[in-house]
Amino acid sequence: MLASVNPVSDFLRREVVRLTSQWEADARATLPPLASMTRPMLIDHLPELLDGLAAYVEGDANRADRGFDALLLGHALQRLGYGVALETLIKEYTSLRAILLRELLAVATPEARELLVRMNEGLDLAIGRALRYYADRRDLIRERFISILGHDLRGPLSTIVMSAELLRAGSPDRTAIADRVTRASERMRRMIDDVLDFARGHLGGGIPANPRLDDLGEICRLAVDEARGATPEREIQLVTSGDLKGPFDRERVAQAIANLLSNALEHGTGAIEVRVEEAADKHHLVCSVTSQGPEIPDDTLRHMFDPFARGHDKTPDRRKKRNGLGLGLYIVYQIALAHGATCGVTSSNGSTTFTIRFPRLPGPPRQAIAQG
Repeated sequence: MLASVNPVSDFLRREVVRLTSQWEADARATLPPLASMTRPMLIDHLPELLDGLAAYVEGDANRADRGFDALLLGHALQRLGYGVALETLIKEYTSLRAILLRELLAVATPEARELLVRMNEGLDLAIGRALRYYADRRDLIRERFISILGHDLRGPLSTIVMSAELLRAGSPDRTAIADRVTRASERMRRMIDDVLDFARGHLGGGIPANPRLDDLGEICRLAVDEARGATPEREIQLVTSGDLKGPFDRERVAQAIANLLSNALEHGTGAIEVRVEEAADKHHLVCSVTSQGPEIPDDTLRHMFDPFARGHDKTPDRRKKRNGLGLGLYIVYQIALAHGATCGVTSSNGSTTFTIRFPRLPGPPRQAIAQG
């Protein structure tokens, strides 16, 4: 029997591991679109939500909001990024409610049942906010996808058309025109590659990766060398330490590091530091890219890995022209997820650091997750 000042909140916190495991088992058994997710991807922010529900029952609104925001800004946005349909998201929350009520009703005293009603109200509030956020973000992404793609591809395409006309007219400076055509074509190729990765990651359920034993330091060295060759005027430092061997899809991880370097080169100033090191726990490998520049506000940092969060949205200097579709950091995030890794960003004291924390031990390969 539950016997404490607040038996419902005590139960939610005490049994968080067991409740999370029950929900995970139910989700894998009943929701095929989620079955191939690794455990960290699947349970995501559920522990924070349970703590938020406990706080709501106790009347602690601030702590409850933090737990509910985890569901809204973490879980719902993550599912949207995987291409999980709204119907599946609703079924997830229905399963969670059933598990919580069944478990609590089995042990609650008659006096505690009123607290169960309040917990149910808190769950309604959290789920309602998460579903509205999911729907709003989905609609925004669709609109921005169409408008940005149409706008950004017109620029290099116009360059190619104009250059072709000059060549046809017999312009004497054909080398310069040919270089212009090459650059514009390369921009279009990168945009198309980003759109394809976006389609895999957002619409098809994740960017596939095939990790094999490799050296993260060597992968980063190749990415840094390429960036140095393209921008010799910028200083890029590489610092490595520890045993850096682990399970990596070399091509995908190199793509992620290259995207972080490209972001740092475009939005930062001065020297860039790439640091690759073995974590103190020996179970993780950490790669970080640090650049100098104005501090980025917290509300902007929260959306840095969103698709189409373009450069002029990410930095205080909105007058500077930005290139690309705004998919680079989103693709970094998706590649990290495909490796069971986590992404983070901090900005303070005139520098911004992006960090990817890779697990050393391989998990099950994460292929595309079907929508449902």
